[in-house]
Amino acid sequence: MFEADSITEDGKRAIVDLINRSVLQVEYSFIVNYPRIIDHFTNVYQVFVESFRPNLEKLGKDSLRHQNLAMEIITLLGGKPTWAIADMDRMNDVRRMLSDQLDGEKAALSAYLEARDIAEQNQVKGLKGMMLIIGSAGHPREDNEKSRSSMISMFEKLARDEVGHIRLLEAIMAELRI
Repeated sequence: MFEADSITEDGKRAIVDLINRSVLQVEYSFIVNYPRIIDHFTNVYQVFVESFRPNLEKLGKDSLRHQNLAMEIITLLGGKPTWAIADMDRMNDVRRMLSDQLDGEKAALSAYLEARDIAEQNQVKGLKGMMLIIGSAGHPREDNEKSRSSMISMFEKLARDEVGHIRLLEAIMAELRI
């Protein structure tokens, strides 16, 4: 499923540290908070613009996929996935909830780009990067030459996903005039 031989040991440690420090906790908070935001709109405000629900549900599902992939990468690189569960604030202000999520999506984008840079800078000479086999649903699967993607390309895809998440949140906030 993975080939980790093309990244230096220093690069592996740096990527593991970055993902543990910057990605896992953020993605976990998304997994927890997007359903909470949907619930808050529905039950507290007793209004919900139906166009928001699919977008917020997509953000939560993408976050779960990203977190699982991040944990697999950490394990592959010889690390152990670790994160602390952040304190859960009581959600009273929809502006703050969405603003916090937007800040988190931007932090995840920055971390994925940094991980890509570390992978680029720590390639073993003559190799083109760690390989990951990704199926059509974004899940690792059996080797297929057409589905090979380097670690660098994978981090770029995750970064593009985050750009899409940022745009979705900005559109929701604009519609709500936040």
